[in-house]
Amino acid sequence: MDLFRQLLSMPGGLVLGGDGRADSPGHSAKYGSYTTMELRLKKVIDIQLVQSNEVGSSNAMEKEGFIRSMDLLEEHGLAVDTIITDRHPQIQKYMRENMPDVRHYYDVWHVAKGIIRSIEKLAKECPELKPWLKSISNHMYWCAASSHGQAPDVIVAKWQSLGNHIQNKHSNHGPLFPACLHADPGTQPKPKKWLKPSTKGCEKVVDMINKTRVLRDVQKLSPGQQTSNVEAFHSLIIQFAPKSVHFSFLGMLTRLCLAAMHFNENAGRKQAQNRDGEPVFIIRYPKFKKGGYTLQAKKVDPTFEYVDDLMTTLFNKTLVDPTHLWEQWHYVQARVPATLSAKFQRPIKADAVEQHVSRFSKSNMSK
Repeated sequence: MDLFRQLLSMPGGLVLGGDGRADSPGHSAKYGSYTTMELRLKKVIDIQLVQSNEVGSSNAMEKEGFIRSMDLLEEHGLAVDTIITDRHPQIQKYMRENMPDVRHYYDVWHVAKGIIRSIEKLAKECPELKPWLKSISNHMYWCAASSHGQAPDVIVAKWQSLGNHIQNKHSNHGPLFPACLHADPGTQPKPKKWLKPSTKGCEKVVDMINKTRVLRDVQKLSPGQQTSNVEAFHSLIIQFAPKSVHFSFLGMLTRLCLAAMHFNENAGRKQAQNRDGEPVFIIRYPKFKKGGYTLQAKKVDPTFEYVDDLMTTLFNKTLVDPTHLWEQWHYVQARVPATLSAKFQRPIKADAVEQHVSRFSKSNMSK
């Protein structure tokens, strides 16, 4: 209830981040969960669990989870101002047609990741592009962060100036963004090699920068909040519901709820300090960095007060009067979808055994 009161009192409406998560790798997941988070509070406010046979295929689960989450917020009178997601095309279309008054932004990391992957493939043929990968990604972040309140065309102009910058051209970009804002490139300690105009690598990168879809996505880059906390929550879910283990629908749902309770309690943890009162950092080497490192602030140890709250509720309220529990149980049970095999006809075992013929039986091989 305290979180609900916080949400009702948020000025200007909710600023939400949303993303879907499959319960297993690949494109044949049984469950898909959709997380909705209030990004300013760093709190998970809703999780929708969808089973693939509810929507026809696993590819449609994320959109269905998003729709259910938005409908739930509307039922409770919570106004939404901004939603930040990845570039899921089905969600894009749904918001364009059904939520035109809500601002829809893209998370910068998801857009930058797509661009960098394309340039990484090109860099195998044109190695001169490799030193520019990080700079291109940083430029996209700068375009978003420096353009708060500016027209989408200005963000696009900043992004397109990159095509000139990598060729050592730093002025006459255009009327909306005429020149680069950085210092003299010659003053940098280790200046990169500029790309030579008309070479294959340069032409290909400039074409990628100016692709219609890329420019359309750049226009919608989020200038402030991002969905990194949603991704952090999805990483936490693995500790509660590993993708290598199968769970029933209610088993998965309860584990998602426990993960959300743990995240909401610990999302605002402070940075740990050493004995001298100095902040502590950790160096990690993630696989996607391919030998590079990231610097992370070490947080204080997590707490588990939500477990005590659950136990208190169980012994002091639920066991004393289980009426409300059973009402909720029947409500949830009635909404559990049928199993994936429910649509198939189950054979009689005796008939199946009688009809069974081994491929390696002698009688079968002689025919």
